[in-house]
Amino acid sequence: MPPTPRSQKTSACALNGTDIRTLWAGLLARADRGELHYPGRPDTPLTKLLLIYEATGAFFGPDWAGLADFLAAVDSGEGQAKSLLTPLVGQDVVNDATQVFCLGYLLPVRDYREYAAHLASSRRIAPDMQAGPEALATMAACLGQQAPIPNPQHPLRVSGPTLLIANALHDPATGYNWAVSTAQ
Repeated sequence: MPPTPRSQKTSACALNGTDIRTLWAGLLARADRGELHYPGRPDTPLTKLLLIYEATGAFFGPDWAGLADFLAAVDSGEGQAKSLLTPLVGQDVVNDATQVFCLGYLLPVRDYREYAAHLASSRRIAPDMQAGPEALATMAACLGQQAPIPNPQHPLRVSGPTLLIANALHDPATGYNWAVSTAQ
């Protein structure tokens, strides 16, 4: 097992000296029990899925200080902290990319057994960012979409000039392995 990450690089960090994995596991458990709310919004529950989305959203900046502030405020239940999902929290209308997502990805889940297998695999691969039953929402959002998928996943067949492929090594949205696969 890898060493437990601790926030020790910056004394100004809201989580300085905190055992991050322990804090994160505790927050996930509290979210599962319905005990968390958005900082400064006691009437807005923070579910496990939204907590994971908040952390994932911070990876794009990356905004480590913002994530630390947010997690500290969620943990204490005090103060206010900027949510990376602020446009979604407390809004009646959500503008998302579900339609684009569903048209580009084949999600072959035929029954509950396959769904449960995907969740178990996700928990093994990424225990700290585990997906729970609420992940069904992502798959359910695509039910009833066009079939066949108009832009299905497929091996690339490229001919012509040599292409330069650039990709970040640790981008949370576009995995480096995807760039390597595309280059191959």
